[in-house]
Amino acid sequence: MNMETPSIRRMVSYPIDAPEQKGSKASGTPKP
Repeated sequence: MNMETPSIRRMVSYPIDAPEQKGSKASGTPKP
């Protein structure tokens, strides 16, 4: 989405951004 808002981006795109912090198993989608 919009990278301008890390707060919303983290909520909406958590499956893509979370792998780094929570782990791939949490999101299941590795960050490209």
